[in-house]
Amino acid sequence: MPTATELSNRAPQSAGRLRPLLSRLSIRWRGLFDAPNLTARPSLVFLELASPAGFLPKAAWGSVVASAPTNAKIILSGEPLLSPDFENVLLATDRRGLHVTVQTDGTRLEEFAPVIFGLDAAAVTLRLHGPEDVHNAAFNSRGAFACTVRGAIALKALSGSTCRPRLIVEIPISADNHSRLVEAVECAVGMGADSTVIRHARPGLLADRTAEPIDLAVLASQIQKICDRWPVTLVRFAPDLIADELPRYYSSPRSFGPSRCFVPWKSITVSADSELCLCPSAPVGAYSGQSLSAAFNSAPAQSFRHSVYRSLPRPCATCPRRFSE
Repeated sequence: MPTATELSNRAPQSAGRLRPLLSRLSIRWRGLFDAPNLTARPSLVFLELASPAGFLPKAAWGSVVASAPTNAKIILSGEPLLSPDFENVLLATDRRGLHVTVQTDGTRLEEFAPVIFGLDAAAVTLRLHGPEDVHNAAFNSRGAFACTVRGAIALKALSGSTCRPRLIVEIPISADNHSRLVEAVECAVGMGADSTVIRHARPGLLADRTAEPIDLAVLASQIQKICDRWPVTLVRFAPDLIADELPRYYSSPRSFGPSRCFVPWKSITVSADSELCLCPSAPVGAYSGQSLSAAFNSAPAQSFRHSVYRSLPRPCATCPRRFSE
């Protein structure tokens, strides 16, 4: 029988032989839990009903609405009020009791406000590019701002006694409006907005020498004035950046923010030309009328999720959706 001394001498040798095995088991154990789940259920479904190229066919939007998960949020985008099928799309989503948000710049909102209200859309997201002169310049139309305001007022007149649809005014920050954001919020509040979302321009903008610059000191001043004047329940920023974070976001976004993007696990877009996209960087094929779950979990979709999970692709570093809520 070995003595205590002999056993103590053998112990380090045994541990040394076991260490590589334990290390391999540890790596496999971590890999088991770190492996990404490449299938998912979409919680955000963007239907681009209209684009300069045309309109989303009835067969496409009909299949999407019919097969969308009941807890998914449907976003009607691409200036949907121009689509000849807009009212029929709302009828179809209303029959299924789906949560629908209409994204618009105000074109024809005054005309369609009764339809949006009557078919119980959950919200209208109204894009506002700034005070009157800035908004008009963005659309190269002297009447664009007035059209947007009339649409907002028409919608609020109908929904005044109810909580639906909520009016969400979205202000995208740009070189043209970043020095006048306070005025833009005043306009949004005057329209009766239930909430206002101010969206930062794309990450890395200042590193792009072809883009119009944004003065970060001016932007920080505008942000501070807005935060001092309105509560976060009424006005918020997306993403919510403090002044010290602005230079990194706008100049070196790859070293800032989330190291991974989970948008491809929750969002899908069906474009007006029936192209399927998990995000702007990930077209995954044409939509042929299959169930939304099958389209969302196709082989190309899973392959893209795998690549995003392992490392952040270069185009994703300057995508604002990486910072989305």
